[in-house]
Amino acid sequence: MLGKITIKELQYTLKIGVTEQERQQLQPLFIDLDLYLDITDAIQSQDITTTVNYSDVQKKIKKYLEEHESYILVERLCDDVATLVFSSFPLLYKVRCTCWKPSALSSAKNVGVTVVKKRK
Repeated sequence: MLGKITIKELQYTLKIGVTEQERQQLQPLFIDLDLYLDITDAIQSQDITTTVNYSDVQKKIKKYLEEHESYILVERLCDDVATLVFSSFPLLYKVRCTCWKPSALSSAKNVGVTVVKKRK
């Protein structure tokens, strides 16, 4: 049975922006993830090893962003996070990652980029 684990609004601060001035200061960034996988075994066994542990996902992203703390484009950041999660958790069939930069436009609540990765 196909299931979806949703993680909303993981919050991080990092240096991100097109201009050098933007990258001088830490800015808030939010990440939403939809993780698609077969949850049949998890439903039957209730064994965490038969699914994706969302705590492990969060820890993996946090560690990665601490090591890669500066980005120019949200597009690149979003693709990096989606690739990291997809390659780190082989049970995943599909990953949908949206990165939100609330400080991008003064006239908008948020600006976001979405990347989808799918197994062939």
